[in-house]
Amino acid sequence: MKIADLRIYPVKSCRGMSVERATVRERGFASDRRAMIVSEGGRFLSQRSHSKLAQIVPNPSNGMSLTIGEKPIAVSFTNERKRVGVWADEVSAALATDSVNAALSEFLGEPVYLVSMDSESHRQTDAAFGDPRQVSFADGFPYLITTTASLAALSETAGDMIPMERFRPNIVIETDTPWLEDEWTTLEIEGQRFDLVKPCTRCVITTLDQNTGEKVGQSTMQALVKTRARSGAWGRGVVFGINAIAVNPGSELRKGMSVATT
Repeated sequence: MKIADLRIYPVKSCRGMSVERATVRERGFASDRRAMIVSEGGRFLSQRSHSKLAQIVPNPSNGMSLTIGEKPIAVSFTNERKRVGVWADEVSAALATDSVNAALSEFLGEPVYLVSMDSESHRQTDAAFGDPRQVSFADGFPYLITTTASLAALSETAGDMIPMERFRPNIVIETDTPWLEDEWTTLEIEGQRFDLVKPCTRCVITTLDQNTGEKVGQSTMQALVKTRARSGAWGRGVVFGINAIAVNPGSELRKGMSVATT
């Protein structure tokens, strides 16, 4: 097995990007989900309710920029802070400049703010799934791992070629046999170890085109309901992929690296 793809999402629920290499940090890959768009009241926005977020293209190179439609906007953050909510967690985050917030508000049709997770921001994973670790603005855990064979099997059930980006993974493993990941407990990539803590429950985002936000893939959710309904200590739902934490962060992963599991 080897790494087929590495992906980061610089702004939560906005357009993701494939990268050749990524640095492993405790909170997630460097530049992954360290920024987020929130409502006037501070609650996070996602494609579940704001599918147009898929049209916002972040670029973390040489400082953050956002392309909204065809217009690139340089992003900077102020010393002002805002309390923001991610599911049950409340986090102190740095607030972007007024011009950035105004451009996003105009695009989304309501008052919104871009915030950043910096060194003063703290958020932990759920203690029910091992020792708490720092985590980004991701839904719950720093890393999401998927496999190519499982996607192929799900696509066969759906009768449609499902793009992997609809599942928004961080690490895609090239495999020959589907659903091997159901039995894995750890993943090791040339000395970098990940503990696999729980299956990832899926939502309506799996039915959205990740370039436009258009709802195009109802067959994806139908296939998940048919073959991947599960329950456990984490609850109940349809699952695809595994949430993970990095045991010894600091390494750089690259596409093509070999993968071992237990």
